[in-house]
Amino acid sequence: MAIRVLSNNLTGKLLENIKANASKKLLVGIRDPEVATYGMYLEYGWVQRVTPKQNAWLNAQLGTNYKFSTLSNPPRPFMRATFAQKNREWAELFKAQLIQTQDVTKAFTTLGEIVKADIRETIKQGGCPAGSFPKRSPLTMAMFEALGENQKVRKIQGGESLPNNTTTTQALILNGKLFASIDMKVI
Repeated sequence: MAIRVLSNNLTGKLLENIKANASKKLLVGIRDPEVATYGMYLEYGWVQRVTPKQNAWLNAQLGTNYKFSTLSNPPRPFMRATFAQKNREWAELFKAQLIQTQDVTKAFTTLGEIVKADIRETIKQGGCPAGSFPKRSPLTMAMFEALGENQKVRKIQGGESLPNNTTTTQALILNGKLFASIDMKVI
């Protein structure tokens, strides 16, 4: 018994397309540079010694003394955690899209939209796995209250006491800028 392979030249077309687009790249990240700086602090966390000026402000706003203290923000790796959990799935998806479309740019575009959605879902769910990011600290919540952020939101909402981004302890969702800045592009 012999095996006979018939070709419709799809493999040749795919190889030509891959060679022609070998320099193409998919970039997924935060498109706004100002938000990207903030995103980096969220992704990796930070520790900072309280300056005398900061101590005076915190004392005036919250009635607490943070002299000779440090403030910290724990890491909330919305991009790294998503990549760690999904990268194999993304590789398989890219491979399937490349075979199906025979076009590197289309495959990258489809993959980029899915990666973007997955990172946004990690932010929405509060971590990867869901709920794994540390909650906002009591200090953060007290600062929102002291700065009048809660009243501003209530005014916008017509005085209703609906849940909002300043009263929830879930991190990364204050105003939606980070979420909206997650984007992709094929270059």
